[in-house]
Amino acid sequence: SLNRALSQILVDGIDEVWARHRRVAEYVRKRVVDAGLTIFPEHPSNALTVIKLPEGIDGTAIVRTVKERDKMLLANGQAEMMGKIVRIGHMGAIGKNEVSKAFDAFLVAYKELVAAKS
Repeated sequence: SLNRALSQILVDGIDEVWARHRRVAEYVRKRVVDAGLTIFPEHPSNALTVIKLPEGIDGTAIVRTVKERDKMLLANGQAEMMGKIVRIGHMGAIGKNEVSKAFDAFLVAYKELVAAKS
């Protein structure tokens, strides 16, 4: 896997790899903001997008639902951030199609939780 990844970097060029990560990150962050959610921290990384959840919405439940129903792995928060954030990674050979599916799955689970709280 490492050899394949490094070979692809040599084919694409490192500048294109960094640019792709930036484009995918910007795409995900726009979707988060368009959904009325907050990106955390203020200066996000191009490696992953961290979504800060509103008070009372359990990120652990969202991560579990997406894993069980959609067979996708989102990441929970760690330590004091457990359940307060959800992380969507977008490094490596991941494009807009993959992160779009992941965000769609996140959004469905998120909206279901919000509706259940109402």
